[in-house]
Amino acid sequence: MLPPRMLVAGITAVVLTGCGSTAILPMKTSIVTNTAIDTVTVAPSPPPMQQSMRTWWNQVQDHVGAIQSAGMDVASAAEAHDAGALSAACAKYHDGVAGLQGHMPPPDPALAAELQAALSDYDVAMHFCVEATSDLDDNELHHSLEFLRSASAAMRRAAAILDRDLGEPVQIG
Repeated sequence: MLPPRMLVAGITAVVLTGCGSTAILPMKTSIVTNTAIDTVTVAPSPPPMQQSMRTWWNQVQDHVGAIQSAGMDVASAAEAHDAGALSAACAKYHDGVAGLQGHMPPPDPALAAELQAALSDYDVAMHFCVEATSDLDDNELHHSLEFLRSASAAMRRAAAILDRDLGEPVQIG
């Protein structure tokens, strides 16, 4: 695209040529263009998915944090064979999972699928966790930890989707 001054000069040349040789031109010709442009920098609006995901994430990140914290507590309690701490961690899981489940599904169906897989595994892990604390059964504790690992893997996949949707990294799983 031609700059505005070149465009005006080109139009002027065409108009003057069209007048023929009888056209009388002033001795000095000045072409002045006023091309002042006010530049305003405006941040682009986030896409609708990004806005809706941000709103959703703001509502659930505390629940996700509770799930993460419970996972660390379960691992520590299991390693220490502390039934009381394990029972408290199971309750913490329950609260986090129930809170997140109450905000399902998120706006992104791919994220919903990964989170639902994680929530299902967390739910099963919680049941094994409760059973393990009631009778101190190592087998049930082992099953609980297997489902927790699977749930954590699904949460990591969910985090990758959430990173993309939000346009910034988040730490979950």
